[in-house]
Amino acid sequence: MNGQAGGDIVTIHDVAREAGVSISTVSNVVNGVNKVSPRTREKVLRAVHLLNYIPNVNARMLKTRRCNTIGLFVSSIQGEYYTLLAQAIHRECIRAGVQMSIHVGNNSTGEEVYAVIASSGVAGAIIMDEALDGPWVERLRLRGLPLVFIELKRYDQHVDKAFKKNYSDYLDTIPQLFHWNALILLSNGVDAKVGSLTSIMEHFSRWKRLQEEDPEPKKDEPLLPILLRGLLNKETLLDVVENFILYDRTEGEVQKIVARNHQYLGANRVIDKFKNMGEQSALELLAAIGNWLNDRGGNV
Repeated sequence: MNGQAGGDIVTIHDVAREAGVSISTVSNVVNGVNKVSPRTREKVLRAVHLLNYIPNVNARMLKTRRCNTIGLFVSSIQGEYYTLLAQAIHRECIRAGVQMSIHVGNNSTGEEVYAVIASSGVAGAIIMDEALDGPWVERLRLRGLPLVFIELKRYDQHVDKAFKKNYSDYLDTIPQLFHWNALILLSNGVDAKVGSLTSIMEHFSRWKRLQEEDPEPKKDEPLLPILLRGLLNKETLLDVVENFILYDRTEGEVQKIVARNHQYLGANRVIDKFKNMGEQSALELLAAIGNWLNDRGGNV
C-alpha cells in the first residue's frame, strides 16, 4: 500500500530520498522513460517496493490532459439495481463525452479498494462499496480525487429513513467523508431531498421545478429525476456551490445553509431582470433596496 492508513501518504519525494536520486529520476522510472541506467532503475524500484508507493496516476493524467474516464467502483454487480445504475451512469458519461470504467470489489478490504481507486487513473470516482471506511476515504480526499458516494434506500422505504439511519450512521463512522462536502442528497429512487452537512432532517427540501413557472409535480410523480436534471446539471450545480451556499454563525456554531429550489429560481429571476434594466432603473432599484434595509436596521 501507499503508506499506512491514517498516516502520511508516501510521495515521490519519499521514494527519491530512499533511493538517493532526484525526483525527476523517480518520475522517469515510474513513467517508463528510458533515460535511467539499469542500476539506478533497480534502486528506485526497490524503494518503491519498500515504501509501498502507488504513483499518483490521476495527477499525471491531469497534467498531460489525457484523463477522460469516470470510474464506478462497486462491491457487486449482481442484481437489477447495480445493472440499472451502471447503465444510467454510462448513458450520462456518453452524453458528457467521457469514458466509464467499472471496478468490482467482490469482498475486497478497504485497503484493497483504496489501492484500486488510487492506481486506476480515473478523473473522478463514483463509489458504492461499504469496505472503503474512514481512513481510506480521507486518503482519497488528500489525493484530490473528486468523489461521489451513492447509497439509495429502497423505493418502498420512506426517504427520511436515509437520514435517520444511513446518513446518521455515516456521520458517526466516517465523518471524513463529509468534511469537504457541498451537498447531501437523500433518495429512495423516487422521492429525493437535498440539504447540507449541518441540516437537520426538517431542513432537507425537495427540488420540484426546473423553471419557476413549472406546475407543482403530481402527487405520484417521481421527484428524483427532477432533482437530477434541475440541480445536478453542470451549470446549476456550479451556480449553487459558488453563489447559493451560506455560512451562518448567528446561533454560535457554524450552520451551512443551501438555497431551496424556489429561492434559487426566484433569486436568479430577479438577477436576470436586473441585468436587463437600464442604468437609471437599476440605480433606482438599488436605492430603494438600500432605503428598505435602512428602515429595518439592516435586518431582513
